[in-house]
Amino acid sequence: PRITKPAADGTSYHSSTMTPTTSRSESDPPTSSETPTARVRITYATPPNVPQTFTLALHRSWAPNSHDRFLEMARTRYFDGQRLVRAVPGFVLDWNYAPACGLTEKTDRTVRYYDGLSWLAVDAEERKSGGRRRPNRAGTVAFGQEEDGRTKTEVFVNMVDNGKKLDELGFWPFGELESGSGSVARELAGWLVSMNFSYGDVFFSGGADGVEARKRQVAVMDGGNTFIDSKDPGMTRLGSVEILT
Repeated sequence: PRITKPAADGTSYHSSTMTPTTSRSESDPPTSSETPTARVRITYATPPNVPQTFTLALHRSWAPNSHDRFLEMARTRYFDGQRLVRAVPGFVLDWNYAPACGLTEKTDRTVRYYDGLSWLAVDAEERKSGGRRRPNRAGTVAFGQEEDGRTKTEVFVNMVDNGKKLDELGFWPFGELESGSGSVARELAGWLVSMNFSYGDVFFSGGADGVEARKRQVAVMDGGNTFIDSKDPGMTRLGSVEILT
């Protein structure tokens, strides 16, 4: 998948174009007041802490194909055990690059599922399906994409308002973080405490360029949790994913 690189000053750069966009951290109101078509509760844990949960409210009208793909992955338990591999406080929380066991485990059911999953050209297909695009505001969830705009499984939550850049690049939110407190900003601030953001951007850490970042990404995708845990044993991981409605 294409990787967008955040800079130390809060500016985000796409790894190919290196075009800057400033990420804003102001409190964003909920993206929509409309009734969600599905709600998904996700359990997560940061060792050695006890598990906690967050809920995503999905809206099929925003991006029908992305919405349906996410629910399909939830039903097949594809998310179980995923590590939150890229946790950048002023940018995104990113996971699901490949099966949790790694792509080399060819007999695993999740690898067979991944290999059989069709590529989705997000921007083109959502437009064709009549999706009502929403901005990549804080708390929205969308699929990551390859350089050509296609996706399989990578998912990210916007930690801040990334709309200025990601909207132009064709990233389509299909849901949003559901806030029990009424404030998405407060919920996301809570994540900074309950989730492990200390390792940050595992692909671009240490000043890595795009080539090195891609090598690291391949290592994560091939090696899965065994490789990830050998490098970052305290990484936050997903447990169960439950479709509520």
